[in-house]
Amino acid sequence: MFFLLPSELTVRTEPSGGDLAPQVVCGSALGLAGRSRVILLCHGYANSVDVARGSYGKFLKNYISQFPMARPIETDVFEFYWPGDEPYPGVSQLSYPFQIKSARGSAEKLADYLKHLPPPATGELELHLIAHSLGNRVALELLQTLSCGGAKINLRGILMMAAAVPVEKVSVGGVLHQPALMMTRQFVLHSTSDWVLRFAFPPGETAAMEGFFPQAIGRFGNPVAQWTSAKDMPNYGHSDYWPNPKTSDMAARFFGLVSANAIQRSYVPAYVAAPANKIAINTI
Repeated sequence: MFFLLPSELTVRTEPSGGDLAPQVVCGSALGLAGRSRVILLCHGYANSVDVARGSYGKFLKNYISQFPMARPIETDVFEFYWPGDEPYPGVSQLSYPFQIKSARGSAEKLADYLKHLPPPATGELELHLIAHSLGNRVALELLQTLSCGGAKINLRGILMMAAAVPVEKVSVGGVLHQPALMMTRQFVLHSTSDWVLRFAFPPGETAAMEGFFPQAIGRFGNPVAQWTSAKDMPNYGHSDYWPNPKTSDMAARFFGLVSANAIQRSYVPAYVAAPANKIAINTI
């Protein structure tokens, strides 16, 4: 095991690579017990603990600096780490087809942990999910498991960034269609400039026998009509979501905040009288 901060949870056994832990381990002795609101961050595949921790930190720093007067979400944020990588970077990038099983297993462990939490004074835990890449598969599989009952959780919203999940799985008739709609709000951030989802995702999913070169949600935001909001993030690459300040603006909208609009100062133009007409003098 490795050192965890009080706001961190993990199902990892190692900071890089490693197996799935038997259960969720928290950096705080209390964990999420007694909390009425939790915002859970979930990284994507090929992320070590150090890489994911850095991504989470940049996202929170941007959000807090842009919205200092908003409710400080850092008191409700918990960072989740799951084993979706390998010890060697090159191998880790190519290991995608094998990490889907890890995503499912991580979701099951997390769901079991949430189900057995003592209820807060308010009676229900309010849960928000912010996920990136294959972390969205973890989030949706978590909702799938929670849908089986046994947990008093108020599922408030999910913010999906560059979701590495096949569109077919969340469309009508898909195995994750109902879990995808369980949250009160579903915000999807996507980009056609994401080369990972364009070129690596389809063969990776095909190798994992999850479809034949399927389209990822994170490319075009499909099925767009299904979500509360689907926002195209122009020129966003696959790794641009956590650190980009524009993401914080979308997160503020996700939480119901309104960012200040840059409106030009209004003014009343000065009244300028027309010049006096000059009439020529006629001589008779």
